[in-house]
Amino acid sequence: MDAPWGGKHTYQLNVVSQAAPLGSLAAVSIDASVAVEEFSFPEACNAYLDEWAPVSSSQSKGQPARGGSVVGGPLVVAGKRYEHGWGVRPDSRLDFRLDRAYREFSCRIGVDDAAGFHGSVVFTVLIDDREVFRSAALSGGSLEATPVSIDVEGGDVLSLVVSSGREDGDIADGVARRADVELDLANWCEPRVSVEASEPKDSSR
Repeated sequence: MDAPWGGKHTYQLNVVSQAAPLGSLAAVSIDASVAVEEFSFPEACNAYLDEWAPVSSSQSKGQPARGGSVVGGPLVVAGKRYEHGWGVRPDSRLDFRLDRAYREFSCRIGVDDAAGFHGSVVFTVLIDDREVFRSAALSGGSLEATPVSIDVEGGDVLSLVVSSGREDGDIADGVARRADVELDLANWCEPRVSVEASEPKDSSR
């Protein structure tokens, strides 16, 4: 499913034609039968966002990784592996259409275990370009991924943004600091939209 759709739509077409009798300049109206065509689209349902294609995506280096770490391999935070999610780097943004069909967005966020105790990233969630969540700067070596649950009712577009958690001076003094920046490996684990508010489902193992 690349985009959510819901509801039933009915379209009515009234067909009216005009014809002129042979040898006459007067127009005669003829009412044709009314044609009604009914289309039913699938109702919105709970879904993981790695099952959708984002309507737009960007990243400062490389491409976001669907269902795995941005450096390859599975999504792993604090020793737990997650089957669903996106692996990204700063600065990145993923936009998904909600079409006002969903009530809740939930996920778990953290730095991928491939970074060790390095990395520093900030996770931000936007609804229609309005910030509704911003994390503290997160680093590798955390005890667990951080759970997030956000009310998105009435929202058209959900945006997942990751930025660097570093001050400008942190990356200005040498190769060691620049190498550390390469380990800013952010994981959106189990990013899920729901038509009803509920507890996030854990797909870790």
